Amino acid sequence: MEAGIDSFKIEGRMRSAYYVAVVTNTYRMAMNAYEAGNYCYDPAWGNELDSVSHRPYHTGYFFDSPREEANVSKVSGQLGERSYLARVLGYDSESGYALLCQQNKFSVGDTVEMLMPGRVGARLTVEGLLDGEKNPIENVPHPQMKFYMKVPFAVSEGDILRAAKEGK
Repeated sequence: MEAGIDSFKIEGRMRSAYYVAVVTNTYRMAMNAYEAGNYCYDPAWGNELDSVSHRPYHTGYFFDSPREEANVSKVSGQLGERSYLARVLGYDSESGYALLCQQNKFSVGDTVEMLMPGRVGARLTVEGLLDGEKNPIENVPHPQMKFYMKVPFAVSEGDILRAAKEGK
């Protein structure tokens, strides 16, 4: 930003909505910290970028000439993608239940993260699931299934539920 860059190109046309949400949210957090005058790299931002499907990150040819360093990926395929589990459709603060639309299967007892604008994934354990008629269920097995989930904090329409990173 000090170099006068006015915009950042974030690929998205051939990427998932989850990818675009994570990357733009992470860049926005970093830019907001810079604009507030208290920029200090937060390792959580790197963890966010590692949570999406990507090739190994590299400085490109910033430090080396292509003739001296071929910059060839030594890893085949993509790294990092955590499962995009569901999208928030609404939230009832009185009951603490969010209405979501399922993308991938998960179950009661799973550790997950809620991705919300302006912050890194908030970790939680799935404690209660209800089907569309508000009957208790153990998991959400059907694509695009609408269901309710108990959430220990307020969420908003469009927030994303994803699988938590193992071992964290």
